[in-house]
Amino acid sequence: MKKSLKVFIVSLVLTFISCEKTDLTQAETTTTLSKAPTPPPSVGYTDVKSLYINNGITSNGNCTRNILVFPSWARYNQVIDYLDQQTEIYCDAFDAQWGNLPDEQYDAKCDLLGFDEDNKLLQFENNFTFCSLRKKISPLEEAWLNVQGDGVWDITTDPDEHFIEDDTERALLNEGVEVIIGTGTRTDPYKIYKFNADGSYYIISNMNTTALQQINNGTYVAGSSANVVKVIETKPLPPPGCKYEVKDKGYSYDGNSRIKWKAKSYRETGASQTSQSYMIKGKIIAKTKSYKKKNNGGWRGKRAWITAGIQGNAFDACDVQISKDNMKDKNRRKVKVKETINPFVGVLPQLHYLSFQDNTLFSRHIKGNINISNDYYDMPNN
Repeated sequence: MKKSLKVFIVSLVLTFISCEKTDLTQAETTTTLSKAPTPPPSVGYTDVKSLYINNGITSNGNCTRNILVFPSWARYNQVIDYLDQQTEIYCDAFDAQWGNLPDEQYDAKCDLLGFDEDNKLLQFENNFTFCSLRKKISPLEEAWLNVQGDGVWDITTDPDEHFIEDDTERALLNEGVEVIIGTGTRTDPYKIYKFNADGSYYIISNMNTTALQQINNGTYVAGSSANVVKVIETKPLPPPGCKYEVKDKGYSYDGNSRIKWKAKSYRETGASQTSQSYMIKGKIIAKTKSYKKKNNGGWRGKRAWITAGIQGNAFDACDVQISKDNMKDKNRRKVKVKETINPFVGVLPQLHYLSFQDNTLFSRHIKGNINISNDYYDMPNN
């Protein structure tokens, strides 16, 4: 009798946990995560985990885990900021010691010492044996550059043209642009988030990887699973004379030297007035990448003195003017600057977001004789 009662209780618990059959239950995920590696103390985020799920995507990388797990969106954003900070410290320290060497000697020293601007991101990924979106895009971009000629490049074929613009964020997302958020408790269960190029995203509960596989292979039928919610956020149009979501990009040329420039602004994701919470802050971004022609043809990313900047005045919710002068000049392959705002700080009756008016805020991109200044207001809507 007691044995039968125990079996009934276990069956009831499993039924409660999963109203649909999945190939990885909440409990199994928790067990897997308890055995997952944790980053060394220097990373500072021992509550970040990694694991393997069958999401229907064959990885291009040599790694055993294909998704990261963060206890909250706040932690996810903190890790991005931390890795950005550590990358700057690492690169600045190397340049302080070797940055005055001529280019050829500097490149030789980088090879000898294993220096790369992305090393902090690579260490983070390798620590979790994680196949990230960044790891997928980076070699594809190198191969693409290697076959480019001296004419006009077609930006639509550039593998770097992904809707996740930031390399650091790419290091936290998998090849399917997915991440797990939650602590695995009854009140805060694990949820899979999958982002789409059109700005929508899926929230998949109950670790329903079967539904995720269907989404990734294009066979999922909307509404067929109670575990899947597709979120399409709609935001009100800004008032006349104000913009907040734009994007522009391009290449600029000067002989055997080229740059790629990007400028983008977008609103917050997943904001809730009720809970005063959000998933991802809105941002204004400016990025400059340096290229140089190779001796045997083709091109590659090449260190040079380049500038990326956001210069002028932005506005909080098309209302309060905010000075935004953020210029970064570095001897790098790529330089980025970004400005963010907390959606729930202050006394405005609506969400806070960064916006701009005509001729008030500019993206700056400089390398040698190339000097670009673009008005964010004149950029195409994103």
